Amino acid sequence: AILLIRNPFAAIKGHRHLDQGGHTGMAKPEQFKGAGWDEFVRIKAESWLNFYSDWLDTAKPTNILVIHYEILKINLRHSLRRILNFLGLEEDEGRLRCVEANPTGHFKRDKSKDLIGDPYTAEQRQIIKRTIRLLNEKLKKYRKETLPTALYDYYD
Repeated sequence: AILLIRNPFAAIKGHRHLDQGGHTGMAKPEQFKGAGWDEFVRIKAESWLNFYSDWLDTAKPTNILVIHYEILKINLRHSLRRILNFLGLEEDEGRLRCVEANPTGHFKRDKSKDLIGDPYTAEQRQIIKRTIRLLNEKLKKYRKETLPTALYDYYD
């Protein structure tokens, strides 16, 4: 299994946009406020942790490759080489160049239209940081690369 792990702050915010605005749309600012948003954050933070924890706890550690989304974005070629090596596939330089030249797909939100900014309360930050800490402990337990929190938006 290849576990692609994304910053939970970004993942939760992105999921809200997906649920409320579709694949390329944006949720309205009011969708990031109030009891509904608070419940959404709680549920999604726990789901984020449970998803990765379940894989780490049930699969043989040598059968799991952890890839961090933020690192993939920064160093696509290196991440792809790790994936190819894990899968036992040969590198094709032409395909690697092609992927590097075309790293994004069609379903992207226009970040310039994101008027939300930082939607998290102090309490929500603590909930998400707790899930990050717990997953990091699990990653260490299974000798996997820990979360690159220095690259995470909203983590400070």
